[in-house]
Amino acid sequence: MESEWTNLRRLCGEPLPVGELPLNREAMFSQWRAIHADWAAYMGRLEADLFFADCAFNDGDRAVKLKTWQLIFDVIYQGTSHRSDIMRIAAEVHETPQFDLSLMQFLSGVFR
Repeated sequence: MESEWTNLRRLCGEPLPVGELPLNREAMFSQWRAIHADWAAYMGRLEADLFFADCAFNDGDRAVKLKTWQLIFDVIYQGTSHRSDIMRIAAEVHETPQFDLSLMQFLSGVFR
């Protein structure tokens, strides 16, 4: 969740917040819904010129410049990996996830 949120902030040129996120269930569900809504809004206004544009940001003490599409694909890769971990952990404790963890399904809905 943090990876998706961090990269979206980078794409939008917004500063990253300082501090820890709360670790209770309701706060996490609320944050997850907000991240999905923010990504859907961003993808809704993403056009070809922005998709291939440069995105520059500081990562610690070094400056990084990537294309927008590179950050989006990193989110897809990281999100797929992290969501599969969450689903595995949930299955181990016999609890069905209460929200959609399928990043590819989410993105396919956004791009339609």
